Amino acid sequence: GVIDNALYNNFVGSSGNTGSGYFAVFGSGNLPAGASIWQSIATDVGGSYNLTFAYGPIGPNHQTQTLHVTAGDLDTYVTSAASINDLTTALVTYTFGFTALSATTTITFTDTSAITDSVDGMLDNVSVPEPSGVVLLGSAGVAMAFARRRVRSR
Repeated sequence: GVIDNALYNNFVGSSGNTGSGYFAVFGSGNLPAGASIWQSIATDVGGSYNLTFAYGPIGPNHQTQTLHVTAGDLDTYVTSAASINDLTTALVTYTFGFTALSATTTITFTDTSAITDSVDGMLDNVSVPEPSGVVLLGSAGVAMAFARRRVRSR
């Protein structure tokens, strides 16, 4: 994942392990909204990337949670379904595309939930795979060089 275990463990709130690695909890212990977690990654200026993460509410009172997500030109809010007490079904996977605006992109998740009493927002499985266009461009470049060599050798 993009956000490493050290950041999860130092996150304001709590963290744990869902079996797929560490997760972060916003609002743990009825903390107010406003907590953030972030990670900076190397990116190519103008490159297109996909940010994928799992997010959902956990708690008995059927409240929603809201997360502000930023990365490059991405600036969006995610509002969860009503909270439940089942870690196996609480998390929903989200994917958003963004364009890198600099050589370093900071991915930030900020809790903006209206209610944090007895409900927590959980964040897990954050990733930004290498852009597929880089692989395709590399393959196309090899194919073009090969075709050019064949034309010259005739």
